[in-house]
Order: sequence, then structure tokens, then C-alpha cells
Amino acid sequence: MTRFRASLINLRTQVKNKIHAILHKHALTHSFTDLFWCRRQQNGFQLTLEEPFKTSLNRYLSVVESLTGQIDAAEEKNHADGN
Repeated sequence: MTRFRASLINLRTQVKNKIHAILHKHALTHSFTDLFWCRRQQNGFQLTLEEPFKTSLNRYLSVVESLTGQIDAAEEKNHADGN
């Protein structure tokens, strides 16, 4: 299960890098130290972005949220199994 969790973390990192690439390409900055934490807390995080980049960004953010949930579940399973 540890390898599975590590592979999920790797996938999440790849998606986060794609998100940062979109932001960098459009010279968009944010004042957050952790863009993804802010998104999870729903602190009114919004960026002005044109299509198709806006849709891509939102879908990537959804993938990050999904992977984070799966990583958390894998971590809980590891603890339950004593790993």
C-alpha cells in the first residue's frame, strides 16, 4: 500500500506542476503560500483566466482534490494495517 500511496503522490505532483505551468504561462500570481490549501479551504480563491485554460485549471484542481482524498485514504489504511 505504501507504493500505491507514493504513486498517487507522484501523480498529484505532476498535476500540480501542470497547474503552476498554466499560471506561469499567463503571468498569474497569488499571495498564498499554498495555493492548493487555499482552494480546499474555499477562501474565495479566484483567478481571471480565459478559456480553454480556465476549464483546464478547474479540472486539474478537481483531480488534485480527488488524489488528495485517495492519498489520505491510503495513509489511513497504512496506519490501520500497522505500516
